[in-house]
Amino acid sequence: MFRTPEGKDIFVVDGHTHFWDGSPENQKNIHGKQFIECFYAYHTGLSPKEQLWEKSKFEKYSADDLYRDLFIDGPDDVAIVQSTYLKDFYKNGFNTIERNAEVAKRYPERFIVNGAFDPRDGEKALEYIHFLKETYDIKGVKMYTAEWNG
Repeated sequence: MFRTPEGKDIFVVDGHTHFWDGSPENQKNIHGKQFIECFYAYHTGLSPKEQLWEKSKFEKYSADDLYRDLFIDGPDDVAIVQSTYLKDFYKNGFNTIERNAEVAKRYPERFIVNGAFDPRDGEKALEYIHFLKETYDIKGVKMYTAEWNG
């Protein structure tokens, strides 16, 4: 719960979080390496020095770190985890529904799992949304068109 300087409590729903694995072990090719290096460059260039992470921590974010950063050290009450597969870059994907579902199972009162779909997949995208709902009980989906798909 976030408390304003006036003492008012505000319930915080973080609508766009990610639980990623960009580690060298998961990188499929140079593109996976470049993606996480670019992502890390934003972190080191834009974050206050006292909040900078070691590269290895940044590359593979742990469930404990995610929980602590959002709910203990941060103001979140609930967080929505969004999927970003990037399976052309990462062996197991960058931020998959499976990984998100694991952290939500560990902390069910804190995480809402959303799915993602690519509208370029046409009817297969609709089938996939149904699969996500039936399998992971997603509450929403993100239209995601950044997958390379070959």
